[in-house]
This record gives sequence, structure tokens and C-alpha cells, in this order.
Amino acid sequence: MITKSNQAGFLFFVILSFISKFSFSQGDTMYVDGRHIYSAAGEKVILRGVNEMFVWSSDNAGSWTHPEIAKTGANCVRIMWMINGDASRLAKNIDNCVANKMIAMPECHDATGEWGKLDDCIMFWKNPIIFNAIQKNKKWTLLNVGNEVGNGSVTSAMFLTGYKKAIDSLRGWGYTVPIVIDAPTWGQNVDVLFDTWEELLEYDPLKNVIFSAHSYWSSPANYQRIANESVNNNMPIIIGEGPSPTAYPQCRILDYKTGLKVSGENEIGWLIWSWGMMSNGHCKPNLDVTTDGKFGNWETVHSEILAFDHPYSLMRSSERPASFYTDSIVPVTGLELVTNTTNLSIGDSATIEVIMAPVNAADKSYSMLLLQSKEILKFNSDSTAVIGLAEGSSVVRVMHPGSGIRRTITFNVSQPVYAPKIENSKHEIEVFPNPASNILFVKFTVQADVDARIYNSTGKLIEEVSAHGNFNVELEDYNSGIYFIQIDCLDETKTVKFIKE
Repeated sequence: MITKSNQAGFLFFVILSFISKFSFSQGDTMYVDGRHIYSAAGEKVILRGVNEMFVWSSDNAGSWTHPEIAKTGANCVRIMWMINGDASRLAKNIDNCVANKMIAMPECHDATGEWGKLDDCIMFWKNPIIFNAIQKNKKWTLLNVGNEVGNGSVTSAMFLTGYKKAIDSLRGWGYTVPIVIDAPTWGQNVDVLFDTWEELLEYDPLKNVIFSAHSYWSSPANYQRIANESVNNNMPIIIGEGPSPTAYPQCRILDYKTGLKVSGENEIGWLIWSWGMMSNGHCKPNLDVTTDGKFGNWETVHSEILAFDHPYSLMRSSERPASFYTDSIVPVTGLELVTNTTNLSIGDSATIEVIMAPVNAADKSYSMLLLQSKEILKFNSDSTAVIGLAEGSSVVRVMHPGSGIRRTITFNVSQPVYAPKIENSKHEIEVFPNPASNILFVKFTVQADVDARIYNSTGKLIEEVSAHGNFNVELEDYNSGIYFIQIDCLDETKTVKFIKE
């Protein structure tokens, strides 16, 4: 028998069921299916991105910060906001994030570590300005109910009750986007998530809930536990803050590389805390990706590893859904250059690796150009290798011709520092020019019998020379490359590396 009191509840359930079917059939929001998140067009999306404390930023609408983040190829930005923040600026921020082809994930930060403030965050989303902004961008927006709500006293039963209320409220107000729920204990208690996620996911009429853990753990074992729960039991879970290079408040360096590896191998989404336009006030500088919010101004070696240098880093793993673009063609949004060294001795070489983001960009062609001092640096465009020719500095520019996106890298070349075995040396040996084109000159301050042997870079003997005093080596028949000349004169043995152009 349906009474008047439960008739409304039944009608509410029917309406939400209809919304669910209508919403997904129309393809107007992202959605959860199994352990993965999908775009409205049905593309699997592995979240890769960053957090930013926009509410306190001088660029709180993200007008120029989002374009800088977009250069990494990130596909998502978690937008930190607070109840007393200007809702209209948050609305503009969501607009700017989506306009830069990144999924917006606004979050309410007021309840951090405070279970009693969950209701405040639930009410935060009732603001008509915020609701309308998310509805306008619902195809590319995730709603993170509250940041790290509750300390270590939150039980699984409390968690279920609190977030069932949140789900009822959010769906009741008309939100159909995926709901993101943080773990308690400042985001770190994965056990509560493991205990409750199936019931909460099933409770949501739209079955559209994502769970989020924050990786400030002393042990990296939780990364694998999360991967196991996701892969084995189909849990839709992400690392909402991390993989983190440091813990708080101890500020010790954590094993975040394991987090990158495990997440990458198991398709677990993550978002680094935090971009750095608004600098962190604690654990400086290891929680900031950049020094000032500008792409390329990396704060630490840890931020370089997270941003581009690790095999599963942001720039090497982020893909953007093609349906973000009207022509379904994903363009290059940024590039970074990686080299083994920028400081060379004459005759030394370095390689340049070009990383283009996002990973699934359609056209990754590029051109390289020496901008100055071609006498100082020799560039091989086929192998992307540079060789030091003479003392000084030179700049290499890499450009993506389709977009005009470019980066430069400066190489400094110095005179080689040799470490020959010298005993009771009474004279100086000079080998020049280096690099040499046709003739290599060997000069002594004294005249004496000399034996010399020339080896190629693999150690093969190429030529032997015996002379008295100064001598020259004809190089016209030598292939271009690096060679070593070992000289024995009186009580001195000296080995010099030289380059044949």
C-alpha cells in the first residue's frame, strides 16, 4: 500500500530513474561504468591533472592559469573553493576550465578534517549560481562534495549516513553529473572507502559516484591496495590529491614514484596537489608543481618528475577525449624538452627528447633550429643530438609547426677538463683545433721523441704516429665523430678527446 507520505518518495525515485535513463541516452554528462569513468560520448577517461587553490588566487577565475595548466595536456583540474568565496568567480572558473578542454572538478574545502561541516558543504552546492554553472558545463564537470571531510574518528556507519544524505540532496536538486566522495581522515582512510563504496554507489539512483583517496600515506602500499580493489572488484576510485611527493605536517619525502607506476599500470586517475599559482604555505617547496603558475617554471626535481620526467608522468600519460573537440581531432597543447645535460665540454654530445602533450594528440610533428652561435654547437636533426664544437653558449628551439607552440633549451660548452696521468711533467702539450676539419695539430713546449695512437669512440685503434716534437695528423679520410689521441712524450702520457667534423 502506498501512503501519502511514501508516495512522494516513490515519485521522487521514479523521476530520478527517468532522469538517469534520459541523461545517459542523451549523452550530456560523464558517467561511471564498472571501475572506469567515461565521457558522454562513451570514451574511457583516465583522469590526469592537478589541483589548484583558486579561491585564494589573484587569478581566481583561472583566466590565465587554466591555459598554463592546459599546456601539460592535463584532462582535469580540481578547483579548490570555499563557501565564502565569490560563487560567480567559481562559475567563471568552471567555464574557463572547460573552455581549455579540461574536465572541471569543483570541490568544497570548508569541511576539511571536520565531519560536522559536511552539511555545510552539502548546502554549498545549492547555490543557484554554482548549480547553473555546473548545469551549463555538465558534460565535462565532476562534483567533489567536500574535501577530506572528517578526521580519524569517522566510522563506516557515519560515512554511509552522511553521504547518503549528500546523494539525496544533490540528486534532489537536479545534479546529474558524477559525484566525487573523498575518504575521511583528511582523505587518507581507504578502509572506510572500501567498506562503503558498493553501498553508496548502489544507493545513488544514477549509479554515478566516484571515490577519491589522498595519498599522504607513510607507506606506498595503499597505492597497490587501491589498484587491487579497483581491478578486482570494479571500484571507481581516483587519487584526488597525489601521488604526493611529501607528507604533511612531517614534510618528509614520500615514495610517490611507486604511486605513479602503480596508478599508471592499473589505469587509476590522479590529480597532483597543487599547481602553484597560489603557493602552498606548508611543506615548501615540495607541494608546488610550479613557482608561479607558469608552465615550465618547475619548482623542484619532484615536480619535474611528476610533470614530465617519469614514464607515467602527467605529460607522458594524459589523454584528452576527442569529443572535447568539434572536429574530434586532439591538438598538441604543449611540449617540453628533456636532455641528459645542458653543460658540455668541447667534443661532448647530448640528446634532446621532445615530449608533446596530450599523449593522444593527432599531429606530433616538430622542427628543431639552432638560434645562435652555430660555431659553438653542432646539431643533428635526425638523431636530435647536439655536439659541442667550441666554447660558449647556444640555443636550440623546438617548435610544433601546426600550433606554433615552442620551447627553447640553452647549452653551455666549455673547454674540456682532461685528467691525464702525468709524472714530473716539465712541458705542456696542446691539441688543436678541437673540433678539427682537416688537420689536427699537436704542439709541445719541448722537442722530444713522441709516440701517439688514435682511437675511435669504440676503442678501435685507427692510426699510430711517431715523431720528434710537434706533429700534425691528416683527418681527411676520417669519418665525422669523436676520437681520442693518446700521446707519450718523455715522462708524460696524455689522452685528449677530439671531434672530427
